[in-house]
Amino acid sequence: MKKRFLFSLVLLPLLLCLTSCTVNWGTEQYQVSGYILVPILIIFSAILFTISTRLIMSYPFRCQKCGKTFHPQWQQAILSIHIGSSRLFRCPHCGHRGFCPPSHEKE
Repeated sequence: MKKRFLFSLVLLPLLLCLTSCTVNWGTEQYQVSGYILVPILIIFSAILFTISTRLIMSYPFRCQKCGKTFHPQWQQAILSIHIGSSRLFRCPHCGHRGFCPPSHEKE
C-alpha cells in the first residue's frame, strides 16, 4: 500500500515531467512538455475531488441505530469508507459508528 502511494505521489509526476507529446491544432504542430501536463492533472483532480465531496455532503444519511437523518461534514465525506452507497459515519445524534445508507426521504 505504501509503495503504491509513493509511486503515485512521487514517481508518476516525475514520469509525466519527463514525457512530452505533440499537439496538432489545425495545420500547426506544438510540442507540449510534461511540465504543462502535471499542473493540468492536479487542477483536474482537485476539481473532481471538490465535486465528489460536495455531492456526498448533499445526501442525507440515516443512522442504523437511532434512525435519524444527517448530512455529513466535509471531513467525514472525504475520509469515509464506503461499501456500495453506504458510508462509514459517526452519527451526530447518538454517536453510533457504522455504515449508514443514504436516506431517500425529503427533509
